[in-house]
Amino acid sequence: MANMIIRPAADGNLLIQDRAGSAVLSTAASGATAANLTLASTTTFPAGHIIQTVVAHKTDTTDINGSTATGWFDVGGLSASITPTSGNKILVHIQMVVGTTVQQQGILVKVLRSIGGAGYTEIDYRGNAQDTRSRVIAGFEESGQHQHDIQYQLWPINAQFLDSPSTASATIYKVQFMVQYAAYAFVNRTGNDGNNANIPRGASSITLQEIAQ
Repeated sequence: MANMIIRPAADGNLLIQDRAGSAVLSTAASGATAANLTLASTTTFPAGHIIQTVVAHKTDTTDINGSTATGWFDVGGLSASITPTSGNKILVHIQMVVGTTVQQQGILVKVLRSIGGAGYTEIDYRGNAQDTRSRVIAGFEESGQHQHDIQYQLWPINAQFLDSPSTASATIYKVQFMVQYAAYAFVNRTGNDGNNANIPRGASSITLQEIAQ
């Protein structure tokens, strides 16, 4: 069967209108313009395109007392759910700000994933195993500054990785946090946190983006 070709005159443009007379598709010498179009869920995008973005913002604070709290803890507000097309990948970006009250405080971060309501498993995007070092996605250990100065600072912790969940089910990513030493550590606030305009309060977030493959 031969193709059907619609071609305007050399000095004209192709114009398709809706019932109200508004242009839906128009062409010109420089290209085509489409307006008010809705793409079906079955639309296929080229590899590398962002299909959807989900963001969870955390603006409140989390306090962990390293004297009594041991092990890993969920960071409330830093979890997000995304339902991808099977075979697509998920770009995960974590952005946090943390504070502490003492020198040599260690704060470690990892990311876990749950697929289709199943239990959480740690994503193996971590540093390599060597001796007793902690394998994590991100973290820091404060050292060397005067303790008074430490209490007034916020430190950034950032991580980004491309995950392959291989599913079309709802997938939840969450952040966990561990304090290494017997003192307080905080998310979104400094160790001092005095009621003063010079004292910062921060915000953290987790962003998920489905990437077409």
